[in-house]
Amino acid sequence: MPLAGGFLKDKSDFQKEKVFPLTLAFCRNCYLLQTREVISKEILFNDYFYHSSAIKTLVKHFADMAAEVAKEISPTNNKFIVEIGCNDGSFIKSCLNKGFRAVGIDPATNVVNLLLRMGFRL
Repeated sequence: MPLAGGFLKDKSDFQKEKVFPLTLAFCRNCYLLQTREVISKEILFNDYFYHSSAIKTLVKHFADMAAEVAKEISPTNNKFIVEIGCNDGSFIKSCLNKGFRAVGIDPATNVVNLLLRMGFRL
């Protein structure tokens, strides 16, 4: 199976595209479905191209979610939000706008480095 988001530009690129095994494992006890194979982080995240902030409906979804969290948990209660897989910080920014302390973790260093240059601490 090729990696998601390859977006090949030319038919000749199909010959060079890397493919990986894809075996699904299903747990009958907890219903977790996951892949058996692990692709190295260098292959998956060295030059990551996806930015969640480019999808306006996703940005709105994150803003709505942060507003819902703020209804349930006061931002002033000295707790913080941790987002694993924060990408370019769209949800983190929404949380900060609601007054929460928030931290994000993401393996795509090229995406995270942009946030760090903007002054975010991840």
